[in-house]
Amino acid sequence: MDSFCYSIYDAVGQLVFLRRIGLPPSDTFALDLAEISAQNPLLFFPYTQVVLAIGSSRHTFVPMRLFDPGSARACLAHGNFVNPADRVCSAFVPPQRAHLVYAIPEVLDAWLSRNFPRVQPLHFSQAVLQQLPGSWQSGKRLLAHFWDNRILLFYFENGRLTFENWFLCRDARDFLYYLLLVFDRFQLSPETQEVALSGAILQDSEVFRVLNRYIRQLTFTELGTPLVYGKKMSAYAPHFFNDLNAILQFRAIS
Repeated sequence: MDSFCYSIYDAVGQLVFLRRIGLPPSDTFALDLAEISAQNPLLFFPYTQVVLAIGSSRHTFVPMRLFDPGSARACLAHGNFVNPADRVCSAFVPPQRAHLVYAIPEVLDAWLSRNFPRVQPLHFSQAVLQQLPGSWQSGKRLLAHFWDNRILLFYFENGRLTFENWFLCRDARDFLYYLLLVFDRFQLSPETQEVALSGAILQDSEVFRVLNRYIRQLTFTELGTPLVYGKKMSAYAPHFFNDLNAILQFRAIS
């Protein structure tokens, strides 16, 4: 996790407040939750509804036919370090007929339980997968969602999730490197394969310019239903807020 973000909406769904707290790049949990609590009293108002999402890189997808709730921790431990005190959660992702298993660091779990005891956190990838365009049910589709220091990549073939992973990036070349890894693994053409860009990337940025030298079909995409913003936020491209929009519009499906 390289940031802590929260937004507040009024009764009709209009965004009234947004704050994004950036952190230095790190492979480990680095949030100073005590400082965040002290400096952000708005977090703890008695809101009618609260939705929480965890951007944890320690996660895995398990096909529905192979999933056993009692073995969730063991499944996650294959390829991920899981502290014995960390909370392991799972969520069914109906369109992919798979369970997403993920870890919540102990210190974050304790903070959430203390401040939001009745809220079940979801994984950010759940929210993204639910908000993809309907046209993505056919063909080869590649989605890249950006934060300041991380990239989340999804690759689909005819609507089925074939690849998904998070990567820590320290400069523009790292973003390109991980994207090209997906091109290489699935033998995609940098000349013809479209890449849908989402999140904290703008056309007038070093990251975009580096990607554009090697990948010809770059497009910006919106996730979920477009929202109406005020004057300040309207100065940004809509895809910049895809992460918060996907979380806000998430609906649990059994």
